[in-house]
Amino acid sequence: MASLLNWFTAMVALFGVILIVVQVRQAAQAQLRDHDRRRRQATLEFYAETMERRIEWREVLPNDRDAEAVAAFVPVPSDTADPANKLLGDYLNYYELIAIGVNLGILDFETIYRVAGTRLIAAFDNYRGWIEGRREYFGSPALFCELEVLTDQLRENRRANTAA
Repeated sequence: MASLLNWFTAMVALFGVILIVVQVRQAAQAQLRDHDRRRRQATLEFYAETMERRIEWREVLPNDRDAEAVAAFVPVPSDTADPANKLLGDYLNYYELIAIGVNLGILDFETIYRVAGTRLIAAFDNYRGWIEGRREYFGSPALFCELEVLTDQLRENRRANTAA
């Protein structure tokens, strides 16, 4: 009788441990889901909070997706006296900041992909010549490298989504 009672007690204890492990695991998963949701929300809030500045840039810069207009606008990368270089540098630095945030996992990739993915790709592609000229002029091959990495990832994601 004592061995049956010991067996029953052990089974109850084992069941209790299993129940605790399952609950801890569920709580950890819920915490991860909440963290991901908050990161997506923070990414949207960041993007929304900077909308006014992006509107100002769009009033003076050509549409990123219009390769001809961009080519006509692009200043000589080495002309530091041309205010268009500062304007374009500020604009692309904003996108570099987004890229750094995404690449570090601070901003959410999927959210940026949905709200600005095609614009980031178009901006990098159409300003690539200027970016390469600035890299050469300043002797800084890493200039806008975070943006380049992100646009490569965005392109790959787009290919994967269209192939599916």
